Amino acid sequence: MNLTTGPMADAAGAHTLGVRPEDIILGSGPHQGTISHLEYLGADAFAYVDIGHDEPLTVRLAGRDLPNV
Repeated sequence: MNLTTGPMADAAGAHTLGVRPEDIILGSGPHQGTISHLEYLGADAFAYVDIGHDEPLTVRLAGRDLPNV
């Protein structure tokens, strides 16, 4: 679970916002970031996206649909 505060949580009207890695879609939405690490696990992969906060966002991807980094 990604837990974030600040502008992303404020926009949702919350103090802390929790977002599951499988609910984040790369390339959509108003927020920007940089993939700092890509962890391939076979059927799935995790992308760690630096969005300028203390902790990167973890994004769960299908292992066959990996972005070019």
